[in-house]
Amino acid sequence: MTICFVSHAESYEGILVTLVDGTTTTISFSEKPVIKFQSDKLVVHSDAVSTEFDRSKVARFNYVTDLSGVEGIDRSEISIGNNGSTLYLSGLPTDSDIDVYSTDGKLLESVRATGNHTIGISGLPAGVYIVSVNGVSTKITKQQ
Repeated sequence: MTICFVSHAESYEGILVTLVDGTTTTISFSEKPVIKFQSDKLVVHSDAVSTEFDRSKVARFNYVTDLSGVEGIDRSEISIGNNGSTLYLSGLPTDSDIDVYSTDGKLLESVRATGNHTIGISGLPAGVYIVSVNGVSTKITKQQ
């Protein structure tokens, strides 16, 4: 999967990859990275950087508007979880844009919601999905 940032490229400066152990890596869009999921890896390649991450170790990757590393917005109030048949979102700011993607980049669901919201995922096969809330992406795993 190649992740395309065309629609928001002007407002975002890069992505921040956060691993489950808490370490982070920032990748600037000025480096024009190509970002792909290949087998069990998240692969990033450009003229300036070439790196890969084990998918099982990636907690999330977020768009960032400031590469200084200083977080401008605390998003900890948003909670995302699932029970295998329903995706639960809580603490959503007013008119939050929610997108659910498969790892091959296919948009599966797109809604706008506020507060608490649920999305049915029982028809999806077990696997890894990306949930984006207002441009901040989080990896979820759906079990059988």
